[in-house]
Amino acid sequence: MLKKILGIVFILCILSICICYAGGLPHVKMIIDSKSYTGSNSATLINGMIFVPAKITADKLKIKSYVSKENGKSRIKFISKKNTVICFVGQKQINLNGSKSFIPLAPVMIDSRIYIPVSLFENYFGISSSYNPKKNFVKLFSNIKPEKKKKADDDPAGMINTLLQGGSSTEKEKDDDDDINIDNIE
Repeated sequence: MLKKILGIVFILCILSICICYAGGLPHVKMIIDSKSYTGSNSATLINGMIFVPAKITADKLKIKSYVSKENGKSRIKFISKKNTVICFVGQKQINLNGSKSFIPLAPVMIDSRIYIPVSLFENYFGISSSYNPKKNFVKLFSNIKPEKKKKADDDPAGMINTLLQGGSSTEKEKDDDDDINIDNIE
């Protein structure tokens, strides 16, 4: 009887720790390419490190992602033109383009959602990020410039003549976007 009571107390302690852990993590507003995500779609801070929700972050950064179970463990696969990364919740070992590699922080499961350290996106998919602890937000930038739209008054005949002469149909256009130093944003 005493063993059963101690077992129940132990289970209740573990459950209360899990509930406190999941519910007590601070939400961090997430901004991806100028669009804001809060609430259940926000990032979180774990031991001073930023973790982002895997699926929504990958989708918004145009990285294909697939979540599945393998041997009872939650598995997520990210695919981009640059890399393919497979990782498991709770494991620092990853599969990077078919080879074994390691990341400093393991993915975690919080409220049935997989969170990935933002450094995984930075290191393997060329994403830039900055964290502002004063205003409690993290910004992620995909570093992929959108294609320039052709002007309505482009001359199709001129482009055809250029192609026939062995030239390119498009010229490099100067990028007029003003870059903002994200380190100085407050």
